[in-house]
Amino acid sequence: MHFPVCAYLSRQAAGDAEVDSLWNETQSRVDAGDALIIWSEAATVVQGDEAESALLLKASQIAREGRKSKQAASNLDVSPENDLMHAGPYLGLSYIKFFSPWAALGAANNVFALILPDGSVGFKYIKSHPVPFVETNLVAGSGEIQVVDTALGRIGAAICFDLEFPDLIRQAGKLGYNASSQFGFFLL
Repeated sequence: MHFPVCAYLSRQAAGDAEVDSLWNETQSRVDAGDALIIWSEAATVVQGDEAESALLLKASQIAREGRKSKQAASNLDVSPENDLMHAGPYLGLSYIKFFSPWAALGAANNVFALILPDGSVGFKYIKSHPVPFVETNLVAGSGEIQVVDTALGRIGAAICFDLEFPDLIRQAGKLGYNASSQFGFFLL
């Protein structure tokens, strides 16, 4: 599959200034017309459900505004689902979610969420195989690959060490896997 433009933002943001910089970089890639913007593994941290909801809401707003901008720039009422050059933006957010807002070193999930151009969450995937002895506070996900059909193809995700496990790769193959891009992210 050939993409009009794809950006991979490789950084881990700690602190408000770095998180703001990550959002600014995401917005600049949307403004540049990128169809797919992916954050690197654990690009930021959220603490609790409320903080996760705020993160997803901000991404949703950026995606919806980016979609409107693409349509306005082309002077067409183009559906991103039907026109690859006007597709997106799709935002792939990767973050650590602590279960409690006050337990920064407690149990957490390593999450990848795909935000669709209409602002909805296409799926959320939780890392299924935390790295032994390194990610001891991570709670494993279900081990089931989730996918969503998009104008860019069928998009799914696995995160880093998950890709070392044949059971996940077999799932991807059964779902029509045909391309990969960066660690922890693949297109079906």
